[in-house]
Amino acid sequence: MTTKRRLITDSFKVVKRSRKGGKREKSPTPPPSPQKEADRVREEELEKLRQFDLDWSFGPCTGISRLQRWERAKLHGLNPPEEIRDLLLQTHADPEYNLGRCREVPLSCKSLFMRTIPQERGDVGSGDTRASAKNPG
Repeated sequence: MTTKRRLITDSFKVVKRSRKGGKREKSPTPPPSPQKEADRVREEELEKLRQFDLDWSFGPCTGISRLQRWERAKLHGLNPPEEIRDLLLQTHADPEYNLGRCREVPLSCKSLFMRTIPQERGDVGSGDTRASAKNPG
């Protein structure tokens, strides 16, 4: 004999309670403050400049300013975005805008670069000059 399973709502009456304050109306969201808007615009501009730094199609960016890199890319016909140049000229006094993220070569890149330079002595592919110095023949 199987008994029908009952729901808890079959035994207890469902009562919906009204809210004490009635319906709450949503307050309009305040407009963003001018400072927050300026910070948002600055972050967007810096992000565009970071993307320019990371784009290798405009040449390497090590050791030069962003504007110098932009001018060099223009000189070589690489068609850098005019928007970047305008942004750099508008904010020429701010070092955060002018100096790119790759002013210095990171240590990991230096070690990678040093591994690709052929050694003066020994085999180019071996990378170990001590073995060839011990056994010259």
